[in-house]
This record gives sequence, structure tokens and C-alpha cells, in this order.
Amino acid sequence: MQLNGILLIGFVLNAFCLNNLSGEFLIPKYGLRRNESLVEFLKKDPSSFVKLFAKADNAKINEIIGILEALATESSSTLELLRSLVSDSNDALSTADGNVVATERDVQTANTNIVTAQEALDLANTHHSNAVISHTNALNDQEVAQSEKDVANQNYAEQSPVLIDERDVLQQVIDILGPLRDGTPSPTPSPTPSPIPPTVSASTMCGSILHVDAKQRDVYTGIAPPSGWIMCYIDQIDNEYYGAECATLLVNIAGIYSTSSDLIDAGGQFGCWHGNSGSDRGASDADNNMVSNACQERQHNTTLNSWSTSTTTLGVCIQIPGQ
Repeated sequence: MQLNGILLIGFVLNAFCLNNLSGEFLIPKYGLRRNESLVEFLKKDPSSFVKLFAKADNAKINEIIGILEALATESSSTLELLRSLVSDSNDALSTADGNVVATERDVQTANTNIVTAQEALDLANTHHSNAVISHTNALNDQEVAQSEKDVANQNYAEQSPVLIDERDVLQQVIDILGPLRDGTPSPTPSPTPSPIPPTVSASTMCGSILHVDAKQRDVYTGIAPPSGWIMCYIDQIDNEYYGAECATLLVNIAGIYSTSSDLIDAGGQFGCWHGNSGSDRGASDADNNMVSNACQERQHNTTLNSWSTSTTTLGVCIQIPGQ
């Protein structure tokens, strides 16, 4: 546009000089300085610019008008471009403002999430600390309980045999002395039941699977099996029979009865009972009132692994027919 303006000024000067008959150079008169733009000149005095062409021919005037129209068109195009750039920049600013607002919301949401997560973490840490404290206390309680159990088992193992013998002797004396109060002769004291029925070999009493209980008397209660019954067992070392039903453990009982059904058909009976294994192997050393609970008809289908296989004795008390 500046180039067109310069060309127009040059053209105007040329036209003016060619048509000015007096030969007077009028630029100083009309104030058109060389460093002054055409538009500024036209703004100040458009009529003076028109007077320059008063004596110019139509061809020159048409050329000048064409140049002015081109300048006007170029100005309009430039103006539209600037307007478009303003509109685009307004749109970009609006988008940027929207992004700022959206990201501010995202930041606020993230901050809220951080607070919530921190609260959850603090609560979880508190629960964890409490759980650790509870677990530590439980371990301490377990250690104390185990120590007390060990002491109680040791005391019972050391003292119960003497106490049981004392009790049996005292009871026999009582039974002898009792009738003397009314002059009735004292009966002969009943002997202590034999742990093994006399007519059957001890090695075959419990059959080919079950073990014969060595003591045949509950070390906790002092109770022995009834006459004609024998205490047998399996425990944690009999891993091949963990899942076997109790009735299936009665095999070749007393060398006579191949199965539990044969035993029952012959008039015998049996019962099964669980207890925690003691310091010595055997049903008599297990707890849970083993002898008194096992020596009756019950729990034929129970299994050793219904309790912990590492600490359990399954007692089986068997009544041998005819013993």
C-alpha cells in the first residue's frame, strides 16, 4: 500500500507539472511535504488535492481514481484481515479463559481428592497400628497360656499317679470299713479292672491299624475303660489315616473281627472321641475327657482330620464281645 501511495504521489506530480501552464511548482503552496503520507494529506485538505487535477485530462484523472480505488480496496482487505485476527484472538482468549476455569476446577478436585486420600491413609494407618498392637497382645497371651498349660501338664503328670493310687487305696479301705459299722462282714474288695481283657492277646486287641493305649487310664481324670472295653487310638503320625472314618479303622479286632460291622454283629460296640495330644503318645494322655467320652457308642463316622492333624489324638474305645 505504501508503494502504491508513493507511485500515486509521483504520478500526481507528473500530471501536475505537465498541465501547469504557469510552470509554478505548487507543492509548497499546498503543504504536501515529502515525508507526509498521502492519507494524512487527504485528511487535512481533500479539496486541495482535487484542485491539483482541475486542469488534468480525463485519462490522467481516471488513472488516479484507479490508483485510489486500489488503495481503498487494499485498505479494506487489510482492515478485514485485522478484524479477522481480532476475532480469532478473541476466540483464542475465550478458549484459554475456559481452559483456565476448567483446570482450576481440576486443581480444586485434585486437592479435595488429596485431602480425602490423606484422611483414608491416616485411618488405615491407625487401624494397622491397632491391629499390630492387638496381635502383639494376643501373642503375649498365647505365650502365657502355653506356659501355664505346660506347667499344669507337668504337675499333673508328676502328681496324678500318686494321687490316683492314694484315692484307690483309700476307697478300698472305705469299702472295707463301711460295713463294720453295722456288724456286716466286709466284702472282698473288687480288683482294679485289668486294662487288657485276659482272654485276648494285647498285641491283637486293637487290630492291625489302631494302636493299643499303654496306660488304659485317663491321666487327667483317672477314669479307666469299663470292664471288657479297651482303649485304642491313632494320632498325628498316622498320616495315611487322617481322613479315614473311625469305623473303617477297626480292622481285625482281637484277631477275630475283620470289620466294625462284624464286631457289632457279635455283640460288641465302640466309640470315638477327639482330644489334644499330651506329652506322651496315647489316648490316656489326650485331654477332653478322652476315656469317659470314647467308651460309649458314638461318632462312628468322625475322622482325625476334623481336628488339627498336627496336635490331635483320635481315641477309639472298643468293647470286645465275651470279655
